[in-house]
Amino acid sequence: PHENRAMHLRWKEDRRLLIRTQDGWREMTGANRNVILRYIDDLEYGLNTLPTAKKGPRSYVHINNTRFRITRLATLFEEHASKTLAELEERDVIALTHGMRCGTITRRNGKRYRSTGNYAKVFKGFWHWYMRTERKHGRRIKDITKSIDTTNDDKPPFVYMTIDDVRSLCDAANPRMRTMMLFMFDAGLRSPTELANVKVKDIVQTTRGTIELSIRDETSKTFGRRIKLMLCGQRVLQWIAERHLTPEDFLFSFSPVVVNKYLKRLGARVFPDGNGGGRMSLGRKPFHRLTMYDFRHSACCYWLPRYKNESALKYRFGWKNTSMIHYYSELLGMKDTIAEEDLLDPDTTKGLERDLHQERQHTALMEEQFTALQHEIAELRAQTSVHHHTDDIMDTLTNNPIFMRAIADMMLDDEIASKLRALKSGARAGERSPCTDRSEAL
Repeated sequence: PHENRAMHLRWKEDRRLLIRTQDGWREMTGANRNVILRYIDDLEYGLNTLPTAKKGPRSYVHINNTRFRITRLATLFEEHASKTLAELEERDVIALTHGMRCGTITRRNGKRYRSTGNYAKVFKGFWHWYMRTERKHGRRIKDITKSIDTTNDDKPPFVYMTIDDVRSLCDAANPRMRTMMLFMFDAGLRSPTELANVKVKDIVQTTRGTIELSIRDETSKTFGRRIKLMLCGQRVLQWIAERHLTPEDFLFSFSPVVVNKYLKRLGARVFPDGNGGGRMSLGRKPFHRLTMYDFRHSACCYWLPRYKNESALKYRFGWKNTSMIHYYSELLGMKDTIAEEDLLDPDTTKGLERDLHQERQHTALMEEQFTALQHEIAELRAQTSVHHHTDDIMDTLTNNPIFMRAIADMMLDDEIASKLRALKSGARAGERSPCTDRSEAL
């Protein structure tokens, strides 16, 4: 994404691995430097990857992130285990990640590591690469990553905003920030990385009238996707027209640091706590700490109950698994509200509606036949003198809907209908007894 390619190319000019210390920056040297440089080169060209992994070079985001984290890990192993990466044992790795997770090993500013699981995943990827490359030279390396906990710590707090909260922020913001905030909330894209790479050509108005955003594969952390802008489409088109932007222009040009400072001030002003800050949100983070990424978190909470298809929700937000869906579901206290019709796909629903319409038509026809049959029987009874007991039986039968529906079905048979007509003719002529005629007809 934005600047990551340029960042990697600048690094390749001198290939220095810098380490921050109490006295400033120093350059990594020795065995660790050599093995890390080999690893970064292989990532760039897609060499020595897992047989089941995606083929080809890794993204610049992935390369820069890996270079930073593996360099930091190598420094920590030197400080706490006095070993190079190649000398590590399983106990060394477990001890370091445990210390990072529980807070005994902290960042340079004294704060705890918030994503120990990500560091563990980077080391695991590095070590498996190291095993494969050494195997090519006839050296078998033990897998010391089997017991590493790669799960992240408790999900981080964020500023939770409803759609009404976003509208309140927009009402108090300048026109530029108003459009940007509504766009971030609607699209739910990763900010600032994915947002900074959106160009005017990525905004498409379809023939159906919908306005869609295309997040290109090369600018996404996970995968490219095309999503509908349901809340801000017309506003974005107006923004493009007012500023006479060309297809190759970025939709928004901004500094993430400046925007985040603006959002913090805005959040404290719109949602004050009475003490100069912002009130606490339901996401366990106060409004005076509002950042661009909080709009993605809040967008997830907004769209989650509106998407009935989990796969579609994962696609919209660029997720590869459902862990974040579960997190936001717990936050919202969601319950199982699925209905039977939610389980039906559109084709099945149309088929059932068609069958129901046909069934209704058939029922109407049966009712007409039933009414006609009642008239036929009433006419027979009026024209014949029948034993009182037989009349009682006929009254019982004609008032029985199951029996009468069976008679209506029989009426569909031309042969039965003709017998009934013959019965009527015989009754009028007095040629046969009424009881015998009725038994034959029934």
